[in-house]
Amino acid sequence: MNNNSTFIMIKKELHRFFRDPRVVLTTILLPGLLIYVIYTFLGGAMSNMLAVDKDYAYRVAVVQPSETFVLLVNSQAMLKYNLEEISQNQIESQQAKITEGEADLLVVFPPGFDQDAAMAERPSVVPNVEVYYNSASQESAQVFSMTLSLLEKIKASNFDINRDVPSADLAPSETVFIQLFSSMLPMLILTFVFSGCMAVATESIAGEKERGTIATLLVTPTKRGEVAVAKILSLGIIALCSGISSFVGLLLSLPKMIGMVDESSNSFAAMYGAQDYILLALVVLATSLLMVSLISIISAFAKTVKEATTTVTPFVLVVALVGLSAMFSGGAQRELLYYMIPLYNSVNAMAGIFAGAFSMVNVWVAVVSNLVYTIAAAYVLARLFSSEKVMFSK
Repeated sequence: MNNNSTFIMIKKELHRFFRDPRVVLTTILLPGLLIYVIYTFLGGAMSNMLAVDKDYAYRVAVVQPSETFVLLVNSQAMLKYNLEEISQNQIESQQAKITEGEADLLVVFPPGFDQDAAMAERPSVVPNVEVYYNSASQESAQVFSMTLSLLEKIKASNFDINRDVPSADLAPSETVFIQLFSSMLPMLILTFVFSGCMAVATESIAGEKERGTIATLLVTPTKRGEVAVAKILSLGIIALCSGISSFVGLLLSLPKMIGMVDESSNSFAAMYGAQDYILLALVVLATSLLMVSLISIISAFAKTVKEATTTVTPFVLVVALVGLSAMFSGGAQRELLYYMIPLYNSVNAMAGIFAGAFSMVNVWVAVVSNLVYTIAAAYVLARLFSSEKVMFSK
């Protein structure tokens, strides 16, 4: 092959690629745009997740307060500590308050701490400061970190922190467990359902166009709107089955995988009742129908299964990002408006159900909203089925 022939073939391939705006958009422009949007969102979300309200006053109890520590706290204008001195007899009750989220921190100083900390040499009996917090609370975790930094400024070589303390973290293990899964599972379920929808919807719509069987279907006496509804319902049920299968496998494996289930503890599945699973199934069903309808619309414009898959694939990142929003927002939103936003409402509804702190009204609004959006998408799909230009494009 001479150089001229090679140049002609390169020119032909590039011309074929760049003359199709959809391929250019999905292959070149969309990935970069999605990465920019996702990482911008992640940066802002992470900042919001780790931030504490600037006007928040940390509720800190101190036993036998050190004068040096109190002076350090008061000298930090940016630190808003609400210090409360308590006695030794109140330690257990204060620890219970931290566990329940009614207090943020407990600092227990030993007798004569200031004198021992001020010694030039390390004392024979090294004093120990105990600091208790709740890692499940962002405010408590934040003030714990700040307090450790303040203590290090006194003279870290002359005292220890939390020596021989079994656990300074007073967060209940079940609370940490539920918080972890209520923020992680919505993203996993949403991704599983979307993958199932993508697999069946692209094949059903674009696949029939590619094989030419769509023409036989559309010339039948059945109305185009009925065809669209039948497609969405059947594909939605298939996608739901795929999502449920993935969820059951996840449900059975994750707790054991991270060592959260043993002979003396209840399984993760037993933490929820029949109502929780029914509501979860309704949310996943409505979400499946919505996803299938949206992917079907995209597939209707595609000429081949490969083109439809290529177009839909980048949106997996968008779905995963929406799924992670529950983690960044600290759990399910409470405002009703959030439960009217497609897909985002499903994430919040699932996060609330898994956390055991959901509003029945919010969950039903999410389900109904997604069904309304599905009906609207079915109408759009029916109009596309009626378009000869769209359905029989080559």
